[in-house]
Amino acid sequence: LINSARMATDLLMMPDDTSLVMIAAGNSFSANPGIYRSVNGGTTFTQIVTGLPATYSGKAMLDVCRDEPDVMYASIANQLDGLGLYTSSDRGLTWLQINPTDYQTYQGWYSHDVSVHPANSANVITCGIDVWSSFDGGANLSQVSYWYNWDFNDTNVRSEERRVGKECLR
Repeated sequence: LINSARMATDLLMMPDDTSLVMIAAGNSFSANPGIYRSVNGGTTFTQIVTGLPATYSGKAMLDVCRDEPDVMYASIANQLDGLGLYTSSDRGLTWLQINPTDYQTYQGWYSHDVSVHPANSANVITCGIDVWSSFDGGANLSQVSYWYNWDFNDTNVRSEERRVGKECLR
């Protein structure tokens, strides 16, 4: 056992330094939820607390900007409500809640994600029940899908998106 945290929900290796590894851990009220950072390729991890919720009952998802690896994002939620979008500008050492929007809605334990454009850290997509986009680093999120319009030929996604791909970012 490398870490006492159970149920890792995401794992992220820095694109320019494979010794720097981040994990998001915890879900469904599991013990020791949080974001953990390793500087030795995953041999040991330290929980990061600065700017992050002290605890959460859902899950967290992570992404890093490939061309600007200092910039990271975290989507964090309780089981039935979102805690918002968080950002780090120092490779995950400290975090700031950039947007409190509850885009995770009532599935914070299951279906939400965040993805940042590989070459532009200001372009971010988050998803939960619907998809939201931002072109200012997450400060403002615009809803781009409405799950309840599934039969009206409107912008549509499955109402429980679990991962969002970089191909969605332009």
